[in-house]
Amino acid sequence: VLTITDDNIKFAQEVFSKLKESGLRVELDSRAETMGKKIREATMEKVNYIITIGDKEVAKKTLAVRNRKGENKFGVKLDSFIEDLLAEVKSRKI
Repeated sequence: VLTITDDNIKFAQEVFSKLKESGLRVELDSRAETMGKKIREATMEKVNYIITIGDKEVAKKTLAVRNRKGENKFGVKLDSFIEDLLAEVKSRKI
């Protein structure tokens, strides 16, 4: 879970907590680095999904999700994302 600004940290922590409670492995990156650097580092670590939290996501209470292939999805609801991830884990897709 990556934050764009310090204003987004509170919502990012909520997302982090919900994912953690669901039994998923998750990390929160709220450092004061550029977004490009955070995404590049996560990509180099071969993270399956990168969740980006910015002002739009906080306002709409949704997620911007980037998968390992580099495909982006915007406006993803947290609950549906968790359901999809748990289904992928169960079927051992990832």
